[in-house]
Amino acid sequence: MIKLIEMECKNCDGALEQIDEDKAKCPHCGALYLIDRDQLQEIHVHQETQNNPTPAIIFAMIVVALLIFLVVQICNT
Repeated sequence: MIKLIEMECKNCDGALEQIDEDKAKCPHCGALYLIDRDQLQEIHVHQETQNNPTPAIIFAMIVVALLIFLVVQICNT
């Protein structure tokens, strides 16, 4: 397997993660890259992302919603 050396996403500058011998993916924006093993270079493949929220974002949204709920309850008493 080819080891990626400091490959960065052209979309968001995130560090790429190797999926298999011929593919790498950006864990931040979801961009997919193909690795040309003959020339040892990466080829960017445009991929539409759905911008799904990460678990950390979902957790933060729940915490904010609970805080707003508590503030409203305290103000109403």
